[in-house]
Amino acid sequence: MAYDASNHSDGNVFIYAPKQKALMLVDVIFPGWVPFLYLAIAKDVDGFIKAHDIALNNYDFDTLVPGHFTRLGTRNDVIVQFLIWKRQLPKQTRKFNLARLLLK
Repeated sequence: MAYDASNHSDGNVFIYAPKQKALMLVDVIFPGWVPFLYLAIAKDVDGFIKAHDIALNNYDFDTLVPGHFTRLGTRNDVIVQFLIWKRQLPKQTRKFNLARLLLK
């Protein structure tokens, strides 16, 4: 068990079982789903995104236990969601901020 950084909420930890090549990270990765409203109410958005990078670079896992879901995930689920956040979130944020300025 490791507390690598703030992400979904303070104290949200990475639980790793190396023999089973399994990682548990609750409320950050959503295998086969889009995240819940407001990035699952993430307390630290930068940390939420960074948690994907930490999972991929610090842990050798094949199985992801995301919590609150009936489906386990894979390393590929983390990669897919990470790429979406890295590419889309900044674009969407810029669009949102521009729209807010235009509506004033």
